[in-house]
Amino acid sequence: MDEAKKFTIERIDEKTAKKVDHTQSVTILNMELIRQQKEELGKELEIKQKVYDEISVIVDEFEKLPAPPKEETVAEAEVGEE
Repeated sequence: MDEAKKFTIERIDEKTAKKVDHTQSVTILNMELIRQQKEELGKELEIKQKVYDEISVIVDEFEKLPAPPKEETVAEAEVGEE
């Protein structure tokens, strides 16, 4: 057995597969559901990547802007002082 592989997959029928981990635990997978989850996750990742790219552009453009002029701070009088 290839030690780099963490599990093997065996086809049971058109809709199910058996996953055998190195620890010898067995999980029966509904491949139709797995494919559906993969598609949904791919869509979510695509949306998140677009948002990430947009945020990256905003941050990059912000970093290019000149620093605002420093305002002179006026010391405020403490209570009781005039």
